[in-house]
Amino acid sequence: MVISAASAVFVLPIFFASTACAQHRSSRTRPPLGLSPSSSHSSAPPCSAQPRPTQLDPTTPRPNSTAMPKVVSRSAVSSSTDARPTASSTAALRVYYCICGEFILVIDKSLTALPRRQTDDAIVIRCQDTQDAKARVFKLNATPKEAVLIERQGGHEKQYRFHCPRCALPVAYQCTPPPAKSGPFLYILKGALSQIQGQVPPDAFEDEKLIASTDVA
Repeated sequence: MVISAASAVFVLPIFFASTACAQHRSSRTRPPLGLSPSSSHSSAPPCSAQPRPTQLDPTTPRPNSTAMPKVVSRSAVSSSTDARPTASSTAALRVYYCICGEFILVIDKSLTALPRRQTDDAIVIRCQDTQDAKARVFKLNATPKEAVLIERQGGHEKQYRFHCPRCALPVAYQCTPPPAKSGPFLYILKGALSQIQGQVPPDAFEDEKLIASTDVA
């Protein structure tokens, strides 16, 4: 084969480049001097020599990684054996309503256990302390109205009355000007209040029945 000088310029670099690549590949696969081809791979441990994961005994309880930490709270309780119960803490409050159902009175004792006035059978509530008796704990929800004169045996009595804020029926009175508890006593009119909301007390119309029976006679 005859190669011209112009072709040799291009063929010779390509020939030397391919020869260098072949030598580089052979050096990568050739084992080092003094070592056999089989000994080049003997340094790597076999796959069977890798440690196996330890197996847990089924009877051994496994730690619960999702369990929340236990929180223990401590609180101190303070008590005193020398403290005496107050009257407001031991009293059972009673609530009373008007005939229309409006709340009127809350008191620390049942109205049936309180004394009654001889003149009109009204329930007597003590408002001020004396040496012989303590005042009752109560709250009246009523509207004060103008005073009225009631005829009594031997004269007249001036009453400052309190009316229901809803239906305006008279529910209580006292002999001193308002506000409530300004005098020694407050009087609840007979049959004006009920302990059951919406229920008419049994003595609400006793006076009307007595008047009707007197007119018939």
